[in-house]
Amino acid sequence: MVEIEAKDFSKKQRFPGQTGNPFDILIHRAVELEKIPGFIFLLLLLATSLLGYHVNGLNCLYIIPFFICDWISISLLPRARRSFGPKKPQVLLLAFFRMIPVVFGGPVIWVPLQFLGCVLQFYAFWVEPYLIKITRQSLETDKLPSGKKIRILHLGDLHLEHRSIREDRLNVLIKELAPDAILFSGDYLSLSSIRNKQSWIELKQVLQEWNAPAGVFGVTGSPAVDLPENFPQLLEDTPVQLLSDRTVSITVDGVTVHLLGLECTHMPHTDQPRLAKMLEECPPGFRVLLHHSPDLAPHIQDMDIDLHLAGHTHGGQVCLPLFGPIFTGTLYGLIFKSGRYELKNLTLFITRGLGLEGLSAPRVRFLCPPEVVLWDIIGKG
Repeated sequence: MVEIEAKDFSKKQRFPGQTGNPFDILIHRAVELEKIPGFIFLLLLLATSLLGYHVNGLNCLYIIPFFICDWISISLLPRARRSFGPKKPQVLLLAFFRMIPVVFGGPVIWVPLQFLGCVLQFYAFWVEPYLIKITRQSLETDKLPSGKKIRILHLGDLHLEHRSIREDRLNVLIKELAPDAILFSGDYLSLSSIRNKQSWIELKQVLQEWNAPAGVFGVTGSPAVDLPENFPQLLEDTPVQLLSDRTVSITVDGVTVHLLGLECTHMPHTDQPRLAKMLEECPPGFRVLLHHSPDLAPHIQDMDIDLHLAGHTHGGQVCLPLFGPIFTGTLYGLIFKSGRYELKNLTLFITRGLGLEGLSAPRVRFLCPPEVVLWDIIGKG
């Protein structure tokens, strides 16, 4: 069991997942780089390479072909139906990372590292974001009849820009796994496509293929991503039932589970009281909370809730060997990354999700592949 003390965030001004936080401001401003004409952007890359002049002289210009290689690679991603984000912000970010060994070392060191960088760039942009893993979890409870079980598939953070090969693979997996119920913990569209009607059409096409005997249920995610004015229209003509501060009971083969869908504000001090009111009207039994942010978990670990399914962190998207993610975008920092947490009365699971951050953020995953989480809730009562 992990002991995480709930903190008071009631006086905090900026919250993750809302507009106006530092990360949100950064990725909105950086997307303006896409407007720079190609020739001017090439000059900007040239200027970036000269940061290594004091160590390597004009040898630093050998880095330019690697910058162009990154530019070509990222430009081809939409044609391959992989990702669809702006190119120049991603290329410039990679250029700064490539310059680190150039600024601090000679060609004997940095040239081999650039070739290694090409391999890592291809893997992180072209391969790993589409390697959907199946994470299998089980939870025994005396709140269900002995020997009975219900199978729940937890999905999160789709962040669709346009339908890609990832969504194609996802829907094949869903049919193969054949869960009793599907629960989605929010963030349907990418920040890049929240007002793009073509993206809405493609999202609906993906969701229309989701099917489970006990139903498909979802909650909204971050307010900056799942705009309130987009719902419920965004889910019309799909099987997804939106649980907005609403409780529903599902029964499969004599097994009943109560689902509580709580809208996420990313402010635990406002979400927790609303959940308490929902619990007053929820029947006793096995209770599953579907809420986008894991930050609520420390504040509800003494409540009568058995399982909290969350997302939001993307597992960090980029993880370092032996260290893990460098950023997760939660109020509790790197305490909440991904995976299973056993709190007092509560099991929390944070999915790494399926999609990628939008706008100027790089469409990349490294040592943090997308996942679907298949739960077997098993009775021992």
